[in-house]
Amino acid sequence: MDLIVRPTCECLPGFSLEDPNNKFSGCKQDKVRKCEPGGSNPEELFEIHAVSITFWPSSSNYERFPLSSEDDCSRSCISDCNCVVVVIKNGTCWKKKLPLSNGRLEQSTYGKALVKVPKSDDSSKFPLSLNSDEGKKNQ
Repeated sequence: MDLIVRPTCECLPGFSLEDPNNKFSGCKQDKVRKCEPGGSNPEELFEIHAVSITFWPSSSNYERFPLSSEDDCSRSCISDCNCVVVVIKNGTCWKKKLPLSNGRLEQSTYGKALVKVPKSDDSSKFPLSLNSDEGKKNQ
């Protein structure tokens, strides 16, 4: 008999399940901040949370550039209203926007995702990194 194994689904920092009773329902942003180019200092509104070895192979990248430093990649996302995540992989910074789909933990590849999250008075709700060896991760 074939055993079908479903992926373990988790939401990124700053996101929660659409339906808490269905772990496959998808994720939604917990808090959405209005982002206006030239508005408030984005570094006062947003922070970055690193998530190791997480990638979205089927979500489109709308901008990429050679990685000069992780801080430059992070700042580029914070100051870009469309950016929700940047992926650092193979010496390149890849910007991604919503919707993100089919996110995965990719154990065999070095890299990380930097997730832009609105700042909150209770930052303890958002872990600094997700370390899981449970295979795939969908959002």
